Amino acid sequence: MAWSAAFWLLQSTPASLAGVLAGVLLLIACRDRGALPGIRASIAIGVVLLAVMTIVDLRRRALEATDLGRIAVTTFLEGCIGETVAAVEARELAASACDAGIAETLRIIADDEARHSALAWRFLRWALSRGGPRLARQLDAALTRELEAAAASCTGTHTTDDSASSHGMLSAPARLALRSDVLREIVAPCLGALTRGQPTGAVAASG
Repeated sequence: MAWSAAFWLLQSTPASLAGVLAGVLLLIACRDRGALPGIRASIAIGVVLLAVMTIVDLRRRALEATDLGRIAVTTFLEGCIGETVAAVEARELAASACDAGIAETLRIIADDEARHSALAWRFLRWALSRGGPRLARQLDAALTRELEAAAASCTGTHTTDDSASSHGMLSAPARLALRSDVLREIVAPCLGALTRGQPTGAVAASG
């Protein structure tokens, strides 16, 4: 009866604890049978094997739970779009900065953001090689939403000469306009190139 309960407990225990629990039950069984001194090596090997099996099972479950589409879309939004916009903004501000120190700092920031952006685009290329047309459609939908949001945010706003830009800052309207330009002129064409030269609806609409 006790061992039936123990077996049920093993079945009901998450994989992260099942290996440890199995090892403890094995030690108890051997102690009760008076065989502990003679089979310590076997027990040790058994416990190690159980631990390895548990780790492998956890890794398998983690990989199965991973959603490539979700990760790719997040990378696209935060890396391919966010970092690209940041790099362009810093580069443009560096060109108009009135202070040499500010300009140099902005150039360093632009280079750093550009490296982050390039890394995101490389990951996206790899993800598309695995995700295929389905992932391409997910990215197209994400780009469409961003283009529409950018167009809506720029409606009714007027950008004028921004005096703060010479000090390393952009006004809110100028930043929105820049984001919209980057989406249409950089992000959409790059995504189109990654989807093997077959423009998606969002890429076509941005033209």
